[in-house]
Amino acid sequence: MEEKMRACDALVRVLVGEGVDVVFGIPGAHILPFFDALGRSSRIRVVLTRHEANAAYMARMYARATGKPGVCAGTSGPGSVNFVPGIAEAFVEQLPVILITGQVATGIIGMNADQEGTGEPGTPDQVALYRSMTRASSLVVRADAVVRKAREAFRLALGEPCAPVHLCIPSDIQCQEVVYEAMEPSGYRVTSFDLVDQDRVEAAAERLSRARRPALIIGHRAVFPNASSELEGLVEQCGIPFAATVVAKGLVSERHPMSLGVLHLFGHRLPERYLREADCVVAVGESFQENACNYYERELIPAEGVIHVDSCHEQIGKIYPVALAVPGSIRSTLRALTQALSRRGYRSPVAPEEIARLKSGTQHFSEPDAGSDAVPIKPQRFLAELARALPEGGAVAADIGMNFFWTLRYFEAAQGSYFGTWAFQPMGVAAGGAVGLSLARPGKPVVCICGDGAMQMNGMELMTAVQYSLPVTWAVFDDSRLNMVYLAQGLSYSERYVASEIRNPDFAAWGRAAGALGIRVERPEQIAPALAEALGCGGPCILDVAIDPDELPPLKPRSLLMARRTGLDICDSKIASKAFRKVLDER
Repeated sequence: MEEKMRACDALVRVLVGEGVDVVFGIPGAHILPFFDALGRSSRIRVVLTRHEANAAYMARMYARATGKPGVCAGTSGPGSVNFVPGIAEAFVEQLPVILITGQVATGIIGMNADQEGTGEPGTPDQVALYRSMTRASSLVVRADAVVRKAREAFRLALGEPCAPVHLCIPSDIQCQEVVYEAMEPSGYRVTSFDLVDQDRVEAAAERLSRARRPALIIGHRAVFPNASSELEGLVEQCGIPFAATVVAKGLVSERHPMSLGVLHLFGHRLPERYLREADCVVAVGESFQENACNYYERELIPAEGVIHVDSCHEQIGKIYPVALAVPGSIRSTLRALTQALSRRGYRSPVAPEEIARLKSGTQHFSEPDAGSDAVPIKPQRFLAELARALPEGGAVAADIGMNFFWTLRYFEAAQGSYFGTWAFQPMGVAAGGAVGLSLARPGKPVVCICGDGAMQMNGMELMTAVQYSLPVTWAVFDDSRLNMVYLAQGLSYSERYVASEIRNPDFAAWGRAAGALGIRVERPEQIAPALAEALGCGGPCILDVAIDPDELPPLKPRSLLMARRTGLDICDSKIASKAFRKVLDER
């Protein structure tokens, strides 16, 4: 049935048809028609953020947690430019985020209009800006093309692998009348990806069935579409030991008896030790980013290469040689592989008891400092307490900074309880994006682990959580340093510390001033009651956690090689000596 309506209302109809129920952003003059249409819809909630970058971070987090595209919107010019960090992060993580920006009216393009971003002389080109970090970035200059371009945006964003898409729509185009005809998403895009190369699946099953020491590496493209149930089914059916890379941490519970932990330069020791002896390794949706493969360690992979299951063909064989490429839909391929192994009666010869024995020989979520009563607080102690306190359905969002390494290593994640990032590494990604995770999991507590630098950068979204009464806790690791930078300067710059020490506010008082709960945590015995109060308050909270600024992250010999990628060596310094001792003490 055809209906006449404004183009902005038709755009909202497309969003509703795609199941969009939240749009994150900040209105402005040239996107107001669209926001007005959103406000008149009973199906979509508009969340006013405090900065556009955080709107994109929220949309990214919402997409990952719900399995649906995240949508963010803002005005032209400076508003449109501010989304860049979040859209770039979604692009690197291959998540479907739709960015809708306004533009000056078509009749005044090129006439020095306020906030013009068309690329005309003297103006930035906001459409061109996003072409390097989206699958498509388009200026829509005809009202009758708005619906078509909106549907195209979802078609492109949800292709495998997923990617962000940007639509820029001038304000007068948003207001023009169009004819809208409803259409199910299946009428204009593929809604189910079930691409399976059965011959290659059978070949992979045959190779695995001969393995005496198999291993599974779970990568970030198993996150969206979420393959948790398929991965768990494969592990349960066949008993294959598995390690996760950083973004995939918690896709299958780290408490599972066959979990090896996190494969990362600052992760657990067990995955790399086990992988060096594995005779058959299946990598699922993994790009082998430098930290995930122990700084490109060749010995992690059998001589003949990996069985690489992936939806992104360009990543297969890029870093490590491939024994067998299995391109296709990750979820469907995993189901087919589990069935093929089941028909062969395959069960891994590696028993849970052996994995338990191997874990007992390493510091697998069990470093002595996890129970330390030292003051200032050891971050290991806080994260061990958090893992015990987090209720079922709760989630942790890990920011980038030294806090990320500790969370990666010492927070033992139940299935679906961890949301991190790594490759692009935008500081503030979780401090700004945790609200999106909370809206994706209504009523469930979310804890953002962030550093004091990230909180000062993007912690203004505390006010967003206050405005919408969301149960988000920001656990701020307060050490008055940008500690990743501080460590690098100590190791490679002879302890010349430049712009890496930071003056902090009273974060707990900040929380209370904003209308949230604010708690200062200075001693280990205060951690448990503070977490109980924060997680039980039903609203936003800041935990200002005074951590030991001199505590080093978990280090391995190859961790120290990372300095050389910038042409630097480890210098003779006190912090370097401490780091080498840390490496020797690691198990």
